[in-house]
Order: sequence, then structure tokens, then C-alpha cells
Amino acid sequence: PAITSSRIVDDNKRISIIRVIPYMICSAKLPVIMCIVSIIDNGEWLVIICYFLSILIVYTLLIFVEKNNSVDLLICEMPIYMWPDMRSVWQQSISKTIDFLSKTFYFLVVSYIIIYFGMNCNASLQYTSESSESMLYVIANYLLPIFEPIGIHDYRLVIAIICGLVAKENIVAVLMILFGGNLSVIPVSSLCSFLIFTLFYIPCIPSIAIMYKEIGLRKTMINLLIQLVIAYSCSALAYRIIY
Repeated sequence: PAITSSRIVDDNKRISIIRVIPYMICSAKLPVIMCIVSIIDNGEWLVIICYFLSILIVYTLLIFVEKNNSVDLLICEMPIYMWPDMRSVWQQSISKTIDFLSKTFYFLVVSYIIIYFGMNCNASLQYTSESSESMLYVIANYLLPIFEPIGIHDYRLVIAIICGLVAKENIVAVLMILFGGNLSVIPVSSLCSFLIFTLFYIPCIPSIAIMYKEIGLRKTMINLLIQLVIAYSCSALAYRIIY
């Protein structure tokens, strides 16, 4: 919704806005923050740091990305505010929902199917109840050396990151399943690094689909690459400071 609502802005500033929106902490990321903060002593300071870091990244990117620093005025006529008509609210809700699903349904279905088979099937595409035999386990262990410099030394954290591509809320559920609800076994430095990475890395599949529809494939891929670099750098810095 935040990306599509940027249509009221002219094209140049609209692209800049779309590029920085994924860095803002949305409601989908809040469960991840609350889950990890509840484990860390004085974790409320970590919430403030996350929001401050989010604003800092957005402000810094806008300085470099925004070529035209002129202020554009948005002039519109304010209507007389009245109680909404429930019929109109229903029609608008249905229309917006259909518009959203029409752009993201294919990506959601495909991504959920991939994640499901990845978590429940082995390399031979045979069903397995052991997570250590699943394809996601193999992929996570293959990617683990990339994450070790930022303090993520457990393959289960990598699996949570992969599942978070579908929806950030999935991260908490996957962590609880893989760690048996006991996240206190993870070092604080690794938890903080993991949290910062999950807040700023690639957005969920629906957001990527909307970005692709709005700004095209090339700009979307560039934006995703920049997000990965920023998330990795911030996580590495946080891990080195805390460790």
C-alpha cells in the first residue's frame, strides 16, 4: 500500500520514495523486533536504535538518490469530512483488495509452494519430517559462510531469513519451531545482528512484486542489491560493536 500510494507524486520523486520505503519498519517487522527484544536485557533501547537507524538510512539515501532538491507543493481540495458510507467503504475495500491480489497473487502462490517444498522435501523431492534432511537445510548450510562474518553462525537463522522473504511474520514462527521456543541459546551479539539484517534486507515477495510493477525490473534489482549491501554492512557493524 505504501508503494502504490506514491502514485500521487511526480515520477522522479516517486522513484526515490519507492526506493526508501522498504527501509521503514512496517507492522510485519514488529513481531520480529518484539520477539528478539523480549530476550535481551534492556532490549527497549534496541527498539529505539532500530527506528533511529531506519530513519537515518532513509534520510541518507534520499540525500544521494534525490537529484532535484526543490520542494514540490501538493495542492488539493479538502472535502467536507463526513461519516463514511458503508457501501462505499465496502466497494473501495473490495476494489483495492482485488487490485493488490491481481499484482501479487502469482508471486505469493509460487513463493509459498517453494518454501513449503523446501522445508518438507529432501533433494530427491521426497517428503521428510527431519529438518536436517530438507532442501532448505542444505541451502542454509551452503549460505552459512556468507553470514558468519556478521555473527550468524547457526543454519536455523539462515532458514528464518529465507522464509522471511515470503512474509516477515514468518521469521518468528520459523525461529520458534526450529529452536523449540528457546531463543536464549543464541548469543546476544548474533541476535542483534540477525535483527538488524532482517529489518533492512530484501522486502517480502508482495513488496517486490509491487516494486516490479511500479518501477520495472532493472530498478527493482538495483534496489534489492543496495538493500542487501546496506543490511549486511549494518549487521556487520553492529556485531563488531557488541561482540
